[in-house]
This record gives sequence, structure tokens and C-alpha cells, in this order.
Amino acid sequence: AGRRGGTGAPSSSQGLTYTVARTGKRIAVSDTKSHPLFAGRTWDGAVIGLPLRHAGKVIGVMNLSFTNGPRNFSDEQLHILELLADQAAIAMANASSYGAARDQTEALTAALAQRDELVRMKNDFIQNVSHELRTPLAIERGYIELLDTGDLGTLNHEQHEALAVINRRTKFLLTLVD
Repeated sequence: AGRRGGTGAPSSSQGLTYTVARTGKRIAVSDTKSHPLFAGRTWDGAVIGLPLRHAGKVIGVMNLSFTNGPRNFSDEQLHILELLADQAAIAMANASSYGAARDQTEALTAALAQRDELVRMKNDFIQNVSHELRTPLAIERGYIELLDTGDLGTLNHEQHEALAVINRRTKFLLTLVD
């Protein structure tokens, strides 16, 4: 019981595909009426099950079925079909690798976009903070100049020295902000 594959054989633990996958060996059945894998079936034909191997593991099975009665397969035909199965396995592995690489590329692209957005947000934040700091520092520098020139009254020696310290520290802060 179970669903039927392209060979007319049941998909079970005694079927052709399962046996080829489990053993990793080719099975060529030249007459399905007389082969034990097809006992009780009315199918009159021939079938070949070929393992698809990659990196020493069976990754699939390729079945070829012939429905026009029994058929003998030459060693050359079987060899060519095995080469075809090897190429199919390589193609499947390459497709899988391509899919994995594509998924990784998409993940990296998303991560880069997120990083770029974070950099933009950081730059905006720094720009806003520097603007907010520049405004009061500019006002402070203006008052320092007014005090230093004496426009707001005369200062004694100690006040001039304190004002010089304030002026140096304000210039330093403006340099940091810039």
C-alpha cells in the first residue's frame, strides 16, 4: 500500500527506490513480471534505479522505467545512465548550495541595510546633540568676550584669570563638539 511512484512499484520499505537509497547500489530489472520487487504487480516492463550520490552519501534516487515489455540493458547503457545520475546529483547539490548561498546573501543584505540605518540614526543623533551643545556654548563665548573687553564692567586680576580659564575650557568644548 502507499502511493505509487513512476515505476508502478509501491513506495514501501521493500520498493525499488527505498532499496536503492538504502544500499546505494544500482538495481536494473530487465523484466518486472519476474522480479521479486514487483511480485503481484501486473506491470510488464523494465526499470532501473540509480543512486544519486554526493560527498559519499545517497541524496536521492533516479528511476527510469520502460513500459513496452522486458528489456535487456548493456553494460555501456548502464554506465552512461550512472554517469547521468552522477551529473544529476551534482546538479542537485549545486542547486542546494546556490539556495543556501542566496539565503545567506539575503540575510547579509538585510543586516547591512540594518547597519546602514543604525549608522544614519547615530549620525542624526550626533548632529542633533552637537547642535544643541553649540548654541549655549556660542552664547557663553559671546558673554566671555563682553566680559573680557570690559563692555560689562571692569574686572580685577583674579576675575581675568578665572575668565581666561573659562574661555580656554569653552574653546575646548567647542573643538570637541565640532
